[in-house]
Amino acid sequence: MDQPSLLRCCIKICIDEEPKKIGSGALVSQDGYILTAYHNIFDPHNNTRNIDFFAKIGKEGNNILYHVRESPFSVIQSDLSNDIALIKLDLLGQSVSDYLPIDLSYLPKEGEIVHTISYDVIDSERPMIRKASISSASGANFILEGHGYPGMSGSPVLLNHQIVGIVQAIRKNGAQIIVTPLLHVPNVTTVIEKLPKSNGDVSPKKIRKPRKNKSLEEHSQELEKPVGQKASRIGKKDRNALFFHIGCAVGNKFTIANVGSCIDEFPMLLQWINQAELSQMESVQEIVHVANMIAQGTETKKQERELIFSYLASMDKFVLELRDACDRDEYRWFLVGNCILRIATLAEASNILDIGVDDTIEHAAHDLAALHVALRPPREISKLIKLLIETVQLNDSDNIVKVANRTASAIGMLL
Repeated sequence: MDQPSLLRCCIKICIDEEPKKIGSGALVSQDGYILTAYHNIFDPHNNTRNIDFFAKIGKEGNNILYHVRESPFSVIQSDLSNDIALIKLDLLGQSVSDYLPIDLSYLPKEGEIVHTISYDVIDSERPMIRKASISSASGANFILEGHGYPGMSGSPVLLNHQIVGIVQAIRKNGAQIIVTPLLHVPNVTTVIEKLPKSNGDVSPKKIRKPRKNKSLEEHSQELEKPVGQKASRIGKKDRNALFFHIGCAVGNKFTIANVGSCIDEFPMLLQWINQAELSQMESVQEIVHVANMIAQGTETKKQERELIFSYLASMDKFVLELRDACDRDEYRWFLVGNCILRIATLAEASNILDIGVDDTIEHAAHDLAALHVALRPPREISKLIKLLIETVQLNDSDNIVKVANRTASAIGMLL
């Protein structure tokens, strides 16, 4: 997609308030679907803002205005917590030729170069493309290091001409741009994936055939294939199970708090990693090293705490490396297992260490809920995931660990 086409994908949102405000958005379909920030559409009281008109650049370089009184819009999906909204603008029977695809699997990497397209106070008549570097990718959002300006809220963040995030805020006098990654808002982005090419109706959900439940014996036999077997020889459903088990690292027993008592489970974990052809990853070696150090025991709680967080840091690194080594569904099932591991790990750590981890547990549960929406798993697995999320909301650390371990074990058999 050339630069003029990219510019035509950007939308200006003119808010009729005092003082006057503008925001940005991105066309994601030819029939007027726009992805933007939640606060561009709703005020702090969650009431729809008084939007005067939308604008975009036409093929001749002219400004095309869509006045709301003539071209009304409707909210299709929104997510207040992640500050993102999907709306549909009535194009009065017309369509646009330029719109941006989305990338749902992207995980930000520090130092990676991305681009933003936005209307802002520097030039409110024409959108601008700016280059920025990711300075932090450790939290729920990622941060761009660059020059941010009022009006950028809701603008798309692009990598390889695909939307990977939406700008939600500008901080530190414009030095930091806060971005919501699309991976965290599947309730919004799955709607975009279903948009047809020719009209404005959202296609109905596909009816999925229920999966045949696999017994523990059958599952174990499949995973006990010779070490080093090529991953391509494993069936698709079994690969999903394989990546789930790697993610939760023998989830029915293997939590960091009791790793010393189950170190004998490592051969199975390493066999799964070898089957998936992941054993050469640097992060895998770090995970094994730290877990062995924990198994040897520590003299103080401080040392134990440092090792726990070293393990979690190694797992975060593994998550980033893994996304390039498998397909989207395999990666999502890995993340499901990893979320369950994080929930069990942090809940048990809160029992044995004097550290505040409640917010982190809730964040892991939020990630799990987002993955649940994206995967749309069979009913049995869906019930298990919902039960674990509800247990986290009750904030009972002892029960969280038990439910997390049971959930991991049951999902492993059902996949």
